[in-house]
Amino acid sequence: MSGHHYYRVQGGSQKVTFKGKLLYIFGWPLIILPKILIMLLNFSEKFTEVLRSQQAERAEKERERIRMLNADPFDADVQQKIAEEIRYHNLLSF
Repeated sequence: MSGHHYYRVQGGSQKVTFKGKLLYIFGWPLIILPKILIMLLNFSEKFTEVLRSQQAERAEKERERIRMLNADPFDADVQQKIAEEIRYHNLLSF
């Protein structure tokens, strides 16, 4: 089965897909209105893309924070970045 989920349909088996789950949940309106299904599938792909982008951005910010913590504390550029980070976190605390 290689990790796929199957269910019985009139004597046969069929792979469960995202589209199949939507049809099972919402029923015939998606068959009549395929644009809704296309919109939902596109939203799912876009949501995944945005989520991955945000996760990558957060990971990069964390790497930068670690670089600042390991940098020379008397470096003026590092001091400025630390001050900016403190101001940013102070704004978030309101």
